[in-house]
Amino acid sequence: MFKPAMRVVGMTAIEMVKRIRFDIVFMGICSFHIHHGFSASYIEEAEILSATIRQSDHTVIMGPSNKLDKVATYQIVTANEIDTIITDEEINPSLKKQIESLEIALTLV
Repeated sequence: MFKPAMRVVGMTAIEMVKRIRFDIVFMGICSFHIHHGFSASYIEEAEILSATIRQSDHTVIMGPSNKLDKVATYQIVTANEIDTIITDEEINPSLKKQIESLEIALTLV
């Protein structure tokens, strides 16, 4: 159990996730950057999130705009592996255009 994120991690959890197909997954944004992708501060967290995304048909990350244009230590997936971002209306207009140029759907709430 990875207590900071309240999720199960490790090889057993990853092997279990690899047996599941997800139509859609929703994940909280750790860090997201146009050039460096979706990333996390802990390798165990990055590994399980990456495995889950790879089993999904559609990936949505959501969270406050202050988590965007940031990079954490461990890459989860590249930016183009994210389908939708849900964030607040405080997003930097330049960053908004960059995200949309990657054909990532952007929902502002």
